Amino acid sequence: MRRYLREKAMKTVHQYNAIAMCQENGTERWMEKNFTEEDHKYIAKHARQINSSGVETARKLQQVEHDQKVAEMARQKVAARQKKEEVSRLRLSKIVLITRAEDVDELKLTVIKIDKQLDVLRLEDKKISLKSHLGNKARKREALIAAIKCRRMRLVGKIGDDGEEMVVDDELIMPSSLIFDNPRDRL
Repeated sequence: MRRYLREKAMKTVHQYNAIAMCQENGTERWMEKNFTEEDHKYIAKHARQINSSGVETARKLQQVEHDQKVAEMARQKVAARQKKEEVSRLRLSKIVLITRAEDVDELKLTVIKIDKQLDVLRLEDKKISLKSHLGNKARKREALIAAIKCRRMRLVGKIGDDGEEMVVDDELIMPSSLIFDNPRDRL
């Protein structure tokens, strides 16, 4: 049916069903055998009355309206998801990323701050486990340390993915545009 409707886009479902039933039941052969000229005229007249009644036109209009509503709902859903992602990116952009594994222990991070660090690192590396899969603070801390070390290995002496020059030294590896006066205040 989908192929038929794709190839004959102006056909209606009613027309498709009529053609399918005609083929299935052998109606056309029966009509050729039993119909008179008068019967053919009556059927044609009845078909014209049905077409002029506007039932199919109204059905098509309803279908168009329904399709437009579905499309609008899909657009709203996409817009809501994009807005949610933008809010999340904005929230994560305000978090200063810890760049040394030793700082994780020195700063005595809470679970919430560890989660935020993992969220920021997950933007770059989707291989980092989800917070829900890590469980307690100790496992999250270990995952954060591993993610920081992995990130350092990727970034040492390299240029960022967007072509931005990276500042590289023992203390800090981050895009030069993200250097703050006192980044530890923003944790």
